[in-house]
Amino acid sequence: MPNPNETIKTTEGSTLTGGARIRQLAVQQMKWSRWYVNALLEGLTGDQLMHRPGGKGNHPLWVMGHLASSDDQIVSMLSGAAPQLPESFHKLFGGGSEPSDDASDYPTREELVQSMQSAHDRFVSWVEQLDDEAMNAPTPEPLQPFAPDAISAAFSLSAHDLCHAGQISTARASLGLPRVLV
Repeated sequence: MPNPNETIKTTEGSTLTGGARIRQLAVQQMKWSRWYVNALLEGLTGDQLMHRPGGKGNHPLWVMGHLASSDDQIVSMLSGAAPQLPESFHKLFGGGSEPSDDASDYPTREELVQSMQSAHDRFVSWVEQLDDEAMNAPTPEPLQPFAPDAISAAFSLSAHDLCHAGQISTARASLGLPRVLV
C-alpha cells in the first residue's frame, strides 16, 4: 500500500496527501491497466479475438466480457446499486464460466467494448467519490479475500485487469503479433 504521508503532484500541478493521494493513485492505476488491456485488443480481428493458445484458456473476446462483468458486479456490491449488465451477461462471462469457441454465443465486439467502458467508468467514478472514511470501510464478505477494504478493491481490480492482459498478450504472441509494451 502506498505511504499516505508521501505527496504526489497531480497533472494539474497541485500536491495531494493522505486519502486524496491514495484515491488518485488508485484511479491512475485503474485507468492505466485498462488502457493496456485496450491497447492489446486494438487491431485484433474477429478470428484473433477467438484465439485460444493451445486450444485452451481464455480467448480475448471472453476476457472482454469477463472484465466488464467483474467491474459491474464488484462496483454494484460495493456501492449497493443494482448491476447494470443483465444476469445473462454475468452467466456468460462471470467467474467460473467457460469460454465458448463459437463467436455467435457472444455479444458483438462493439457491445463488449461499450460494456467494458461503461462498467469501468462506473467503478472509477465510485472510487473518485470515496471519502477517507469510506475508503477504509470493509468490503462485503464475498470480496474480503480479494479486497479487504474499499480502496483496495480498486487496486485489486487493476491487478485483475493485468492478469487477463497477460492472457491477451499470450494470444497475441501465439498469433505472431507484435508486443504492445517492449
